Amino acid sequence: MNLLVDSPFQSVEHAVIWLLIGFSVITWGLALIKGIQFARQRHQDRKFQKGFWSATSLDSAAEQSAGQNGAVARVVQAGFAAIQVQGGQPTDLAQSINHQDRLERALRQQIQRERRSLESGLAVVASIGSTSPFIGLFGTVWGIMEALKGISAAGNASLETVA
Repeated sequence: MNLLVDSPFQSVEHAVIWLLIGFSVITWGLALIKGIQFARQRHQDRKFQKGFWSATSLDSAAEQSAGQNGAVARVVQAGFAAIQVQGGQPTDLAQSINHQDRLERALRQQIQRERRSLESGLAVVASIGSTSPFIGLFGTVWGIMEALKGISAAGNASLETVA
């Protein structure tokens, strides 16, 4: 005879299990999405770099990078946009600073944007990873408490009952 089947608190154990299953599904889903995203990014970057480094001049490399996708292509596009100099007097602060500083700033900003894009979703995985052990421990403790209550209600604390 199972003493825990009729317990009204059994739903707590079920809620904990389903919560952990939900967290697992979310984590595996994010891992799959990130894996696909990284594979696609790697493919696009390899394709772009092959064409970029085979360009005969800087102008042809700039033209070739204009229609490409991928993180490396976007960084290169940001670099080319930063080094394009407008004729005449500088119209804003970005054009009046040194070309090297402008290029470096544009590249750093684009690299930060690419990093944020690739790291999206990691905060969710980190939160789930840090809270799931405690949620599982809570479910275990709750189940043990309910089992001990059932044993005490039965009035039989023999070794077979506890096991």
